[in-house]
Amino acid sequence: MIIKKMGKKRLFVLFSIAVVLYSVMVVALPAIATASEGQERVLRIYGNANEDDTIDMRDFTFTSRIILELEDATTFADANYDGDINVGDMTQIGLIIIEVPAELTFVDANGDAVTVSKPIERIVVHNTDAAESVRLLGAADKVVGVAESVIREDVFFPVLANKASTGGWREPCIETILAIDACAIIVYGRWPRPEALEGKLVGTDVDVIRLDFFRGDTVADEIKVLGYILDRREEAAEYIEFHDSIVDLISETLAGIPADDRVTVFTGSGERAGGWRASGEGTGIHALSVMAGGKNILDDEGITGWADVTFEWILSEDPDKIMLWSPGGGYGGDYTRMKERFDAFHAVPGFHMLTAVVNEDVRIFVGDPATSPAFFVTLAYIAEWFYPDDFDLCHQTIHQEYLDRFHPVLDFCVRTEGAFSYP
Repeated sequence: MIIKKMGKKRLFVLFSIAVVLYSVMVVALPAIATASEGQERVLRIYGNANEDDTIDMRDFTFTSRIILELEDATTFADANYDGDINVGDMTQIGLIIIEVPAELTFVDANGDAVTVSKPIERIVVHNTDAAESVRLLGAADKVVGVAESVIREDVFFPVLANKASTGGWREPCIETILAIDACAIIVYGRWPRPEALEGKLVGTDVDVIRLDFFRGDTVADEIKVLGYILDRREEAAEYIEFHDSIVDLISETLAGIPADDRVTVFTGSGERAGGWRASGEGTGIHALSVMAGGKNILDDEGITGWADVTFEWILSEDPDKIMLWSPGGGYGGDYTRMKERFDAFHAVPGFHMLTAVVNEDVRIFVGDPATSPAFFVTLAYIAEWFYPDDFDLCHQTIHQEYLDRFHPVLDFCVRTEGAFSYP
């Protein structure tokens, strides 16, 4: 592409001229650059001036009108993130549109504005969700290092498992990250802690990208952002279209189920002294329970993240459904640890009286695919489990199509291989 061969200074000049000419006529234009009616998804990248789900000429127009005081300023109109909205932001929007910005500023999983240098050609994916996200966007060739957890999942990551190890997903090896000349590292919002990563990368050229990719209520937005970061926008759009075809169908069906008829749910993991580990708002399994139409009993208690609750409290709440997360299983595992967790829950004194136990409505799930970019596979399973009369979804068919379309490197049959839920 000829324009990509131009120097950045020349591009800046050309766009500056275009901005001036465009501003002359923009006064006469109606305010056509607002977000589409009914639009809910907002692309959290600076340059998305009209706050819709993409960056295009409407943002260019909208920023022009802000400068001319014909529209109110928006946060993302400050495309070059310098604290002021001016012609420079219009230039940056133009560069984003043609995919040649020198930098890109986005909002990460913690709600922080982060600026990365572009293009990004050498990436460390420091957890399995980041690895899956990069690969589904067709950018696995950019990966030069991976977390130990990716290496252990060699069935699902047969190629990436051979990349350089950059340590545990909570404790990265800074020396290796620098030795393999990485441009950026993708990690979770909370882990590793900043003092173990950013604090040790001060003075280097390695950018830190904190995106989760494990929560059903945020993963599509994060894939969209990653598509812009890695110049894989079309691939991100394809994933989101598939994602939305399933999630929207479930959401629309649930809209017809009255609140009083919704099932109550407890979500958690394993046993603790005198109680059980609960997973509240902000965790992947909690998000699944709510998106599938459940009323999570933890919400009334204001429980967020992971917290311990007593056996007595679970008994007093007596939820209709029990959803537990377990290690093990997945693409290369078996049911051993899932069965152990299932048996441990049923062995708690008094739990035999729980409605969910009596009705055989206790299920065990694992991170793949429940809390991953493929979460909608498990979402389809749970929605039909919660409301069997309202859904007719084949989660295995959805799962297989996801693998075949977005991870063609795999030769995997979900009906005969892997362990994803129990019983």
